[in-house]
Amino acid sequence: MKTRLRPQVITCIIACIVLLTALSCNPFQQDLTKDPEIRWFYTHATSANDLLLQNRPNQAKLALDSAETLLEYVEDAKAYRLLGFYYQNLARYYELANHPLEMYTNYYKAIAQFERTEENYFSLPIYYNLAFMYYQKEDAENLHLIIEKATPIAWQSDDPLDKIILNELHSYYFTALVGKGDDQPAFMDSIIFYELQVVEQFERHSDIHERKKDGISFNYARLADNMLKKGNTSATQIGHYIDKAQEWGIPTDTTMLVNCLSLRGRLAYQQTNYTQAESFLLQANALRNEYSNKRIHSMYPEIIYYLSLVAEKLGNYRLALAYDRERNELMTDVNVHKESQLADNLHFKMELQRRELQIEHLTKINAMSITMKWLFVAIAVLLTLALIFLYAYFLQKRRLSDTYVARLEKQVSYSAKTNQMQLEEISKMTKRISTQTLELTHLKEALQLYSSPQTVAAISGQEIFINPKVTDPFFQAIYQDTYSKIKRRLNPRLKATGNYLDTLERIDNEFFLRLQGNTSLDLSALMMQYCLSFAIGMDIKDVAECLCVEPETVRITRYRLKQKFPIDDKTDFKIFLKQMIN
Repeated sequence: MKTRLRPQVITCIIACIVLLTALSCNPFQQDLTKDPEIRWFYTHATSANDLLLQNRPNQAKLALDSAETLLEYVEDAKAYRLLGFYYQNLARYYELANHPLEMYTNYYKAIAQFERTEENYFSLPIYYNLAFMYYQKEDAENLHLIIEKATPIAWQSDDPLDKIILNELHSYYFTALVGKGDDQPAFMDSIIFYELQVVEQFERHSDIHERKKDGISFNYARLADNMLKKGNTSATQIGHYIDKAQEWGIPTDTTMLVNCLSLRGRLAYQQTNYTQAESFLLQANALRNEYSNKRIHSMYPEIIYYLSLVAEKLGNYRLALAYDRERNELMTDVNVHKESQLADNLHFKMELQRRELQIEHLTKINAMSITMKWLFVAIAVLLTLALIFLYAYFLQKRRLSDTYVARLEKQVSYSAKTNQMQLEEISKMTKRISTQTLELTHLKEALQLYSSPQTVAAISGQEIFINPKVTDPFFQAIYQDTYSKIKRRLNPRLKATGNYLDTLERIDNEFFLRLQGNTSLDLSALMMQYCLSFAIGMDIKDVAECLCVEPETVRITRYRLKQKFPIDDKTDFKIFLKQMIN
């Protein structure tokens, strides 16, 4: 056995020496500044960066395409910082071109390149851009991951702007938690704490004003907004931060102007200065209507909400009601828009996960191709030794492929389960929106009943009876409308009219609740008025006269109503309804 193993051992030692010699002759140790391809790549990447700062994405894409032709040289030279700079500019182009999938992919490529250098603090602005997008989507999980990666980088940096970025990331994270419904006071305090850290560090270091001035107004506005929500901060301090937000903001940024006017209106409302609050809020609403182009923004229903509160405080209840209606319409649009955004985000996450798997697969293939190159170098040096190594390589490759395929199948199975859960969540949210829409319909019917000519006449006239046993406003409106119609349209001298009114006085909230509880369908206000008329014993002719309809219409309506209740054809519908009266 020893005589058979000895030649193989010697062969392996010689092969190792040959490969180590080949690896030691690394051509990448040359001075990169002398490489013309590297210089041209840097020139194109820098040109693209300048064009992107000038908001000229089309010209920047031409420069990036020129740099892409030299990408292979830069990768071979292992110029990781330059590669990160290129992928960062490419991601910024896709951000301007509204291609989120390519933008995310290239941002993470840039981060991966910067992490391979000792200057990984270049990735902090990228983390901030990603965090701001996750903040807009209220994605607390990804924000937490970004904070974990950005924290050690920021603490190792001496640049105060990096500390500001880290505090902003924490503020976005706690805001996302509050947006998910976790509105604990501790989270609100954390948001205010980190926003205070941002503005204090900005005011303390004047050397970063030029680099941060375009975005600091947003921090001042967020700080004032959260202090208003907290409610235990002096008005002077909040007003100071609003002034700072307007001072550092861009004059053409209408969204920031609307936000500042809204904050001033809310501050005046908290100080019970309702006239001044109405003035600021009306200015904000006018500016929103003029420049928003009907864009859906969660800030707009809040403006209408405070206008309604101010109108109510000033005694203009009709205007307050109109503002409530407008706010309900805006809230419906915002909810539908959020539902659409959620579906788009789920689709985007699925596509991003698929792209990441594809990139991982291509990366492994690229790594294997590099290994193949080195093996071919060994084959050129010693063909005989290469045959032995090729046999071992292909055997190992097969094992790796089997392992990779098995892991990929598990990942695909996990992705399918995750997608199914996300679809179920969408279905649940759709049901909740349907329920809210149904509730809104009921509210609109109640408002319509309140504003109908009959109800207005009943309320403004003298012939009205307020039943203290009917406390629900919606039921009270139906009761008053029925009472008024009997008094006005039936002969008061008839004994039947007196019997109707006497029976009507026995009606209470429990009657309406039993009426709703005995059917699985939702009854409109008119249908409930029919049921109330039959319950107090009114005949078809009197019901038709009260409701100004034909007797045949009353018969048809009584038949249809009877079908909605769990009674058979032999049961008298009037007796069934009378049993619901206490």
